[in-house]
Amino acid sequence: MTNFKEHYLGEGEAEVEATPRVGVPHLSHEKYPMDPKMFLDIIDFLKQNKGKFSPNNVNVAEKSDGMGFRIGMSEDDKFFIESSRSGPVFRPGHFRDFAIKKNGETNKISEGYEDLFNKLSVYKPLLEILKRHNKNGIKIVCEAFYLPTATKGPDNTVKFISTLYKAEKIGAWASFILFDALDGKGKSLPNKDEIIDEIKKISTKNIHFDDNRIPDWKEIDVSQEVKEVTAFIKDIESEEGKKIDEILSNTARDRNSMQAKSKLKAEIGVFQKKLHDKLKNIIKSGKWGDEYEGAIMNLANGIVFKIVSDRYKADKAEFNASKKK
Repeated sequence: MTNFKEHYLGEGEAEVEATPRVGVPHLSHEKYPMDPKMFLDIIDFLKQNKGKFSPNNVNVAEKSDGMGFRIGMSEDDKFFIESSRSGPVFRPGHFRDFAIKKNGETNKISEGYEDLFNKLSVYKPLLEILKRHNKNGIKIVCEAFYLPTATKGPDNTVKFISTLYKAEKIGAWASFILFDALDGKGKSLPNKDEIIDEIKKISTKNIHFDDNRIPDWKEIDVSQEVKEVTAFIKDIESEEGKKIDEILSNTARDRNSMQAKSKLKAEIGVFQKKLHDKLKNIIKSGKWGDEYEGAIMNLANGIVFKIVSDRYKADKAEFNASKKK
């Protein structure tokens, strides 16, 4: 079956690198479980920072509960949008045509992308910013809150997937939560924050641009959790006569080796959950409402991971259950 990218690339438009959909590892065991080695790297990072997460060594952002989206231009200033799976789309009608070819008819999601393309492709303030910063192509990575697909909640709230947001904090037509600005080869631009701030200033009542940065949060001391993990590692290495990295890297497929490795991962998972529970309230209230999906923590050493709120877990479980009915 022809996929969306093959359908698009046959049109002969100027190419821009597609941005792959990448799940952010969850600190605790969730849909995208964190590799135990990554968790141990976080512990090493904390040892170097006196057991503390602080605004000096971590950037914190709110995880928005919208749909993956990208906005940009090719090197020759041709406007495009991109979904999480489509690759860059330069012409109206592609999302609709693909849905018809696949399912025999268009659908609400495809028509939503068509609407997003049609309105953004003629929004001059946005086009001017993209052109001004376009060197070899430019792409703004974001999530979209597209109001026509939202469901109404209580007390003037709206829901896109499973999180309730206050309607007055969302654009009347759409909001775009901006994360990154890339060049045509997918590399972050050195002035990405400047570009994002420029785009935020062209917000209107209908089309709203925002970022997900959380600059004001208090330092969190997890030195006790670090001590517990360090003591656990010392005991395991003494018992096994091997470094923990060596144990976790063991590729042997015999039953004993696999059981030992699985047991060790489960034990480390307990520490991961404990640290997650210490961090889960790092955001007191969401930027767009009282509820929030979670937090993205970007450490100074480049490690990125996700914390999920208890409310989101419950809402997501309810959402998934409703889809199965």
